[in-house]
Amino acid sequence: MIDGEEIAEELLSELEKVDASPKLRIILVGENQASKTFVDEKIEAAERIGFRAEVEKFHENIEEQEVIEEVKAGNKASDVHGILVQLPLPEQISEERVFEALKTLKDVDGLTPKNMGKTLRGEPEILPGAVEAVEKILEQELGSLESLEVTVINNSNLIGRPLSMVLSERGATVTLCNRKTEDLEKHTEKADAVVTATGQRGVLRPEMVREGTIVIDAGYSLGKGDIEDKEKMDRKTSFCGVPGGAGPLTVAVTMKNLLNCYRNQ
Repeated sequence: MIDGEEIAEELLSELEKVDASPKLRIILVGENQASKTFVDEKIEAAERIGFRAEVEKFHENIEEQEVIEEVKAGNKASDVHGILVQLPLPEQISEERVFEALKTLKDVDGLTPKNMGKTLRGEPEILPGAVEAVEKILEQELGSLESLEVTVINNSNLIGRPLSMVLSERGATVTLCNRKTEDLEKHTEKADAVVTATGQRGVLRPEMVREGTIVIDAGYSLGKGDIEDKEKMDRKTSFCGVPGGAGPLTVAVTMKNLLNCYRNQ
């Protein structure tokens, strides 16, 4: 069992020693329970290490322009050093337009066009928390990622796409899948490492991976991950599951990103 909480604790302990108190503004739209849980965890982590965090909550039927205006207000606020738009957003709101409005210097998730472009070029300054969390877990388990065969079950801008860029830059060969990929097992059974982050229970089963594979469950749905039979997976693989896996480390990396935004400003 790979303990993501242990790695997160090391990072938070280092941040706790920093003589700074940057402020994070989180924009939360709707009543998605997983999103609310992640927001609570980020606020708790910030308070623990002496950082500041506030949440602006909006009804799920809010118009896109109102969210964009809230982002722009955060851009102008001198006491706000980082802005996090909690994903997913409701269907009527374009993630692309929201992140186009976000000031790159305050982008703690690395999702503005400029930050995504730097990641694409292999020169990332700020990575999404989940991406760096997965990278750190693989690095701790393996050291070098060269020649590693990785299957990622997620093709979002928040995890799958930037993760594939980062791992490819480190010398890994990445197969990017999604919920609708046909014959998913064909891609998972050949992999040295499998990362799943769909929020869909049972998308990955123990029989779909070979013995000795590193499996990272970064999915989250009502306190559970993508993998249903965790005990069987744990016996067969090096397994990082939910809870206590990539989630706490993602939160810790977000705090590190907030500090970097503060210093850059």
